[in-house]
Amino acid sequence: MKRLNFLTLPLAVALLVGFGVTACAPSDEDAAGAETPVVTMAGKPEPKLTGTWVTANGQSTYRMKDDGSFHLKSKITNAGGVINSESDGQWSANEDKLYFKGASGFVAEYGFKLDGAKLTMVSTGSAKNETVLNKQ
Repeated sequence: MKRLNFLTLPLAVALLVGFGVTACAPSDEDAAGAETPVVTMAGKPEPKLTGTWVTANGQSTYRMKDDGSFHLKSKITNAGGVINSESDGQWSANEDKLYFKGASGFVAEYGFKLDGAKLTMVSTGSAKNETVLNKQ
C-alpha cells in the first residue's frame, strides 16, 4: 500500500494549472513585491464538527477528534489504479473556514457549510473543489 499525503493530489493539480498558465503570467518586474499568501491555522476544534465524516462514495473518511487531531483515509483513483492514502494532523474551524494541517506543516483552508449531518467543504483559491461528507 502506498502512502500519499492528503494534500498531494490537489497540490499537484494546482502546480499543473500554474505551469499551464505561465505564458500569461506577469513578468518579474510586474510581480515585484507580490507574495503568495501563507495559510495558517485559525480558530479551534468545534464540537459540532467532531466525529467521523464519510463521502457518499465511501472513498474518503475523515475522523475529526475534539482534541484537534484528525485522521484521513482515502482511496484515490487514477489511470494506474487505486492508491490508498492515510494522513494525520491537526484541524480547527474559524467562522466559515475549516483548516487541516498535515505532518509537513502545510495548512489547507476550506470554506464549509454544515447542514445537519451533511458537511460541505470547498477548497479556497482558484480551484474550487467541493467535498460533501455525511456524519456517521
